[in-house]
Parts: sequence; C-alpha cells; structure tokens
Amino acid sequence: MPRYLARYLFFVACLIGFYSANSSAQVESKPLRIIAPFAAGGPTDVATRVIAQKLAEALSRPVIVENHPGGATMIATQLVANAAPDGNTILLTAPDFVINAFIQPKLFYDPLKDFAPITVVAKYHLVMTANAQFVPKTVQELIAYARANPGAVNYASAGVGSTAHLSGELLQMLAGVKLNHIPYKGLGPSMTDLIAGRVQLTFINWILVEQEVKQGRLRPMAVTGLKRMALIPDTPTIAESGVPGFEIEPWIGFIAPKGTAAETVSRLQQGFASAMGSPDLQKRLANLGAVLGASTPQEFSDYLVSEYDKWGKVARTANVKAE
Repeated sequence: MPRYLARYLFFVACLIGFYSANSSAQVESKPLRIIAPFAAGGPTDVATRVIAQKLAEALSRPVIVENHPGGATMIATQLVANAAPDGNTILLTAPDFVINAFIQPKLFYDPLKDFAPITVVAKYHLVMTANAQFVPKTVQELIAYARANPGAVNYASAGVGSTAHLSGELLQMLAGVKLNHIPYKGLGPSMTDLIAGRVQLTFINWILVEQEVKQGRLRPMAVTGLKRMALIPDTPTIAESGVPGFEIEPWIGFIAPKGTAAETVSRLQQGFASAMGSPDLQKRLANLGAVLGASTPQEFSDYLVSEYDKWGKVARTANVKAE
C-alpha cells in the first residue's frame, strides 16, 4: 500500500503542476490592459503608448492601453481597484493618484493600501511659463512684483487639484506671495487665455508650450525640478532662483490591484525595466522632457508615501477642495 500510495501522490502532484503551469500560460497569453485615467493624445498618454509597445516586446504578450478619463482620474482608479488581481489589469498613475486623497470629498479607495505598486518609469519637470508681455522676467522679479501688487498676478491650471494648481500654491507658501488661481476645464482654454494675456502664468509640460515659445507668444521663466531641463538648459530652476525647497516632479508609474501576487508584480516590474532600457524608447521619451528609470516595487511604495505626505501638506495648508 505505501508503494501504491506514493505512486498515487506522485501522479496527483504531476497533475497539479501541469494544470498550474497551463493556467499560468493562459494568464500570460492574455493581453495586459493598462488603464489610463487621462484622455488620449496628451503627453502622458503619448508616453504611455510608447512604453506599452516596448513592454509588449519585453513580456512577449499583447499590451493594450485603454483610456478611461473623467472623475478627476477616479473612474479609472476605481476600475483597477475592483479588477481581479491576476496581473492582467494595471493602472497608469500620476500625482493625481495621491492628491485626490486630500481634495476629493468621497474617495472609495486608499491609494496607499488598496494597490500593489509596480514601478515608477519616468519623472519630468513642469515649466513655469509666462505670457511674453508679462513684465517680470525672472522668478525674483515675479516675487517682487507680486509683493508690490498683491493679487495682481493670475495663474492658470487645468483644474482644481491639478499639479499646476498645487505648484502655484507651493510657490505662494515658500515665497510668501499671493497669486490668483484661475482654474479651467482642461488645458486648451487655459492656454488660450495665457496666450491672450488674460492670465499671466501657468505651470505646464514643455512640449505643450514649445512652439508658442518659439513664436514669441510665451516665455519660460523657470522649471519646477531640482535640476535644469536638458531641452531648455538656460532656464533656471525655481529653487535656484531664490525659492529653496521648491521641487515639483510629476511622475508616471504603474500599479496593480491589491492582492496581486508578489511574483506577478516582480515579473511586470522586470518587463518595465527591460522596456525602459531600450535606447529607442529613451530617445523618444527624452524628447518629451522625461527622465527615465524603473524603480522597484518597494522603492515605488516608499515614493508614494513621500508624495502623499508632500501633496497632503500643500493641499491642507492651501485648503484645496475639489469643486
């Protein structure tokens, strides 16, 4: 009997191994869905689609980018929070992911507890951009002008709680000035008014204003990161322009639903790391003003905590609430 039992147990173990391997292969053969909370065509969407192409090659499986804009990114985020933790659905994230925790009255998920971080793949600067006719030419001149004319400077954003909005709030906090925030419903209307001079400033991705700068309608005043941008090396950072401690670096990251197996998260992270190492991808994203990398899941988890703390402090101090 022991001999027959041993054979039986060996047979069962073989069956379990076969079906487990077959099930894994079926999962891997399914397309990987990247849920993007932004509309198609913007800088983040363009970068994501470029990354998805290389990721598909690295993982040897199809990768599909699905746009689910609206609800201040919460629609897409909730979709992924409710998705099966099987490695087939992940979320594209940006600072809105943690900012919403402080400005939205109803959030049905916890950004730090309800997801499995995979990796941060890129960071980039915003450019503090002024209408070409705006009198101050430097950050120091802007601060002096704003102090001499309280409330006379209007800055635009694509909406309450956006990175542009909170960049302006952080500048006010650190420089001790008063600016008027003018929220718009999207980048298009804000750009129209900036070019027309109805608002004086905004904080925006360089590629969205590059042509207007070249045509003399707009002027870059400073960048929001701690290092200058390679694309506009003569433009100083806000920190080096007399506002120490100012640092805003929007990022692109990817997360999976809570409960996704650690080995699945690791496999996805390795795929992203391989994709981000592509010279072709690095060149294409560098032209978008991005600084590339591929953090580990733990590094991304720690980074989310630091971003949560930073944006929370700004949102609470400025009493920012979604409209």
